Amino acid sequence: MGEVDITRDVHGFPGPNVDVEAIERELANLWKAPELGSLTQAEVVPVRTSVLNLVVVASGHAGAARIARTVSWLSVHHPSRLIVFVPDWSATDPTRDLDAQVSTHCSAAPEAHVAPCFERVIITVPPGALDLIVSVIPSLVLPDLPTFLWWPEPPPLGEPNLVRLARAVDRLVVDSRGFTRAAASLVRLHELCRQLGDDCALSDLNWACLAPWRALTAQAFDVAEHRWVLDAVTRLTVQYGYTRGAADSPAQALLFVGWVTSRLGWEVVAAERANRGPWRVTARRPDGAHVAIELHRIPAPPAFNGALLSGVLQARDGRRSGEFRAERVDDLETIRVTVGIDGVPPVSYAMRSRGADDGSLLMQELRSVDRDGVYEEALTAARRCVAALGKDERARL
Repeated sequence: MGEVDITRDVHGFPGPNVDVEAIERELANLWKAPELGSLTQAEVVPVRTSVLNLVVVASGHAGAARIARTVSWLSVHHPSRLIVFVPDWSATDPTRDLDAQVSTHCSAAPEAHVAPCFERVIITVPPGALDLIVSVIPSLVLPDLPTFLWWPEPPPLGEPNLVRLARAVDRLVVDSRGFTRAAASLVRLHELCRQLGDDCALSDLNWACLAPWRALTAQAFDVAEHRWVLDAVTRLTVQYGYTRGAADSPAQALLFVGWVTSRLGWEVVAAERANRGPWRVTARRPDGAHVAIELHRIPAPPAFNGALLSGVLQARDGRRSGEFRAERVDDLETIRVTVGIDGVPPVSYAMRSRGADDGSLLMQELRSVDRDGVYEEALTAARRCVAALGKDERARL
């Protein structure tokens, strides 16, 4: 396999600024480096190609290393210019240079004659310097290509400059799986989307994790004989995983409830959660009837902390009753769906659904810069479940 990695340091100049011209100059020099000539001698042509810009705000140098590994794999499918901002506490000194590291990475499969290459720029910045990041992005991204901003760790949702930063890119990608105060943070995420208005192009990797659940649920009601259930639901019960010692993370369960609620046109009218026990939400169907919604957390292995484990819809229309059940079974890596209607043999099917890694989830989100209206509606409904709680209950979230 032809593979070459070239890395160079770029030293800035005194003061809290980034020497963008020096970075671009060094990137251009990398393509003249003799190391790339070794690929040519092996009859492999290095190709400088990008289909997007990927900007990442890392939590530190260790986080930046993990991101680099993820993007190296991702570049095969989405070659990009990668720009990583790494908070550095020593960078708070206003007289200190803000340095960068630039690199070019090329690799070719065996017997291939073309080596796709991607560029990476790592810049150390003072912690919380969103204004600096906002000012640098337009100068470093490749023009005429979509720009995605991925924030792997919980972003500062209450920071006003985050709105400016989200407007400087085509799509903001977050992951509510990592929110330490998940329910309260979903409310702030909704507020961010509201402030962005028509510019709210937002992705949540936690929402992407729900894709198989949404697909299997929709598939169950493709059967005409099952559709009456959707108009006659009386109860929705959801379970999500909790690992002792870990943070309670109901975000995925709330997004699932929000999706069902928004798709079926229910209105959230009340909610309660006493002492971190089950969530109890009351919703109103379009015909005025009430639906009881409950969210329970149950013990689960660390890999499934916060993960949706089951969702059960129960329905009754006065003449018949029915139940839709989707649940993780066996090793929790299989989702089984069962639909039972009075007097009809139950329908059951299953699919494997392992926990997707960040690279696979991110790859899905990089396919579009358009708004995800279904996600926004689910987020709005999830926010209403939280907002319907009493003041004291919300304070404990």
